[in-house]
Amino acid sequence: MESVKPGDRVAVWPVKSCKECFACKEGYGHVCQSLKVRGIETEGAFQYAWTLDEEALVKIPDTVSMLHGALAEPLAICCHVVKRGNVKKGDFVVVIGGGPIGIMTALAAKAAGADVVFETSGSQPGVDSMVQLPRVHGAVVLVAIYGKPMTVDLKQLYYY
Repeated sequence: MESVKPGDRVAVWPVKSCKECFACKEGYGHVCQSLKVRGIETEGAFQYAWTLDEEALVKIPDTVSMLHGALAEPLAICCHVVKRGNVKKGDFVVVIGGGPIGIMTALAAKAAGADVVFETSGSQPGVDSMVQLPRVHGAVVLVAIYGKPMTVDLKQLYYY
């Protein structure tokens, strides 16, 4: 990794892995068994100053705006979801959750040619509606980031 110095334009790589589990040793720290998200499960974010290891910093090229640099990692998650879900032209996609990840996932799915709608209540009935979708449309790709527990009976997803 290139050394960073004061004044460099950087974004934070939010995943902090243990570097010791099987996934980390195989180069898959993003699925670390002890994964922590910086600023959520560690101190950080929304502080005036934040001390990070160099490995947590990704230089932003001068040709990329700070806004685009800040959105690169969350948008990468959304593009990965659309790719893993094999979303293609003509697919019907329902995004449950209208936060930044939900909105960018909808945009990525739309860019892939899908017809997209939102469910943005953030409620248990909204989650309940998700398990009914396969009966109508055949498949569900579940990506969840939520601050409080919700109940999802995954057995309902595998009825066929």
